[in-house]
Amino acid sequence: MQRIISQTVNDKKIILLQGDVDTCDQRLSRRLQSVQRQGKECHVWIDCGSVECIRQLGVCHFINQLLVLRNTNPHIVLVQPDPVLQQALAVCKVDGLFTCIPSLEQAYLGV
Repeated sequence: MQRIISQTVNDKKIILLQGDVDTCDQRLSRRLQSVQRQGKECHVWIDCGSVECIRQLGVCHFINQLLVLRNTNPHIVLVQPDPVLQQALAVCKVDGLFTCIPSLEQAYLGV
């Protein structure tokens, strides 16, 4: 199940996804729409260390979810992506669309 945590840091809206990535989740859609209405800069951080859909449905499904999510125009940060995921992003030529950060602590430092 997707866990969604929202917070504001330095006037930027951070949406942290843990456990899974499901772009059909209405809770996520409502939060993204709310940020767009407010006109704030939106960052979606995905904790790749806890994403279940990679193990259950595969890397291609996960990359598809990232691309669907990207259509809503947030800055997407992949936290703790493993080398296999990074390689898959590169092979699909979408690695430049996402920022990879080794830890949540470093993600907060970069905001």
